[in-house]
Amino acid sequence: MTGSCCAKPIATIIKVGTSEAGIRGLEAALRNVYVSGITDEEQIKSDLLQWVRQCGNYVATASENDYKKALLREYQEYAERVKYESNDPQSAISAQSTASREQTKRKWFHRRKGSPQ
Repeated sequence: MTGSCCAKPIATIIKVGTSEAGIRGLEAALRNVYVSGITDEEQIKSDLLQWVRQCGNYVATASENDYKKALLREYQEYAERVKYESNDPQSAISAQSTASREQTKRKWFHRRKGSPQ
């Protein structure tokens, strides 16, 4: 699945209309739309649906509106979670720690390969 939006074939179960659906690559779709900075809800719904389809999920034309509503609901929850985590001092410390570990790993790798830092 190289180059795919959903490198991990893990499905997230969400409520769509009156039933449940497994969506592969949902987290990646939410993240990609969030970082795009789009604020128009109709555009957000369309972009999410497009990302979900690109990850190999089948969405029947007759069900598009139900999926768009469900995806927007998931997106709004995701956006709130991201905002909360960015305001949470503990999350900031954890993110800095992770970034520091990644930088150390890269330096170690370059040293092992004989590349300059």
